[in-house]
Amino acid sequence: MNNVFIVDLMLGRTARWLRILGLNVLYNPSWTDEDIIKIASELNAIILTKDRKLTSRALSMGLNAVEVAGKTEAERIGFLLKTFRLKPVIDPSKSRCPTCNSPIREASKDEVVGLVPDGVIRRQSKFWICVNCGKVYWLGSHFKNMCKFLNSLSNPSNSF
Repeated sequence: MNNVFIVDLMLGRTARWLRILGLNVLYNPSWTDEDIIKIASELNAIILTKDRKLTSRALSMGLNAVEVAGKTEAERIGFLLKTFRLKPVIDPSKSRCPTCNSPIREASKDEVVGLVPDGVIRRQSKFWICVNCGKVYWLGSHFKNMCKFLNSLSNPSNSF
């Protein structure tokens, strides 16, 4: 999916999840509704919001907008997975930095020495680094917990 998404203040955590799933998601908590509409118009981005008024306004202007359903993060992510037919799978080669939205690239152990704890260097063999902010990622316990969370969303007993 090559779409650009823009999310409002209410969906900052959701933006991080979508970036991890590989989507290009613009988010700035200081943006007003006017900022979001202007940027979405310029970039032909899809607006994601929980704000019914913003959704209606954007749609009336011919913009793409989705009112995100769900009270919990799990419900919101489940709704978006279903709405955009996304796979609940983290592929680091496609993920974007959850902090700054830039691409991440695979990095060697030598590149990340001094950037992560020594124990992580000893225990892990694969690393990724953000091309913009330099944040380093690896497949540790946090990654496993994120995968469990996403797997729980694909459980047939969940209905979004």
